[in-house]
Amino acid sequence: MTDVFEVLAQDHDEVRRMLAALQSGPTALTGATGNQLEARKRLTGELIIAETRHEAVEQEFFWPAVRSHGPEADRLADQAAEQERQARQALAALDVLDVHATEFEPLLTELVSAGIEHIEFEEEQVWPMLRQAMRITVLDGLAQPGESSRARRSGRSCRADAPGPAAGTRPGPGRAGTSP
Repeated sequence: MTDVFEVLAQDHDEVRRMLAALQSGPTALTGATGNQLEARKRLTGELIIAETRHEAVEQEFFWPAVRSHGPEADRLADQAAEQERQARQALAALDVLDVHATEFEPLLTELVSAGIEHIEFEEEQVWPMLRQAMRITVLDGLAQPGESSRARRSGRSCRADAPGPAAGTRPGPGRAGTSP
């Protein structure tokens, strides 16, 4: 079964490939042909589509899940939201710029750098925090049914606040509810 981190990692890998191709590809300044520049503009359009799709999914599902894990998680989500807002502005500007425009390459270079930083931010800061928070949540959820099952079998609970026989008692055959 594919988990959320695998899906996001696939998106990130796709975006990384595009960013790398844009970063290393020929530019007007390096003598790119008209066809190469048009291919660069098409790749920029594909990046816009991939980023728009990815960010929409994150905004609807991922960031609300992150935010639900407290103030530090909320701070990370705010930082990511600001990075994504800036990326959307740059992508919108690139979308309308002609590939021959003097602003195109500097803006694209800035976007590539910011995109790489954003992916690293998510994968190195947000994902580990969310994985840990999810483990704790899952383990807490598993502990409750497991605890009640153990408590039913033994007549006691692992929780300090749970009602049951007095501490140190151990019901057994012929001793149910009696102290040693």
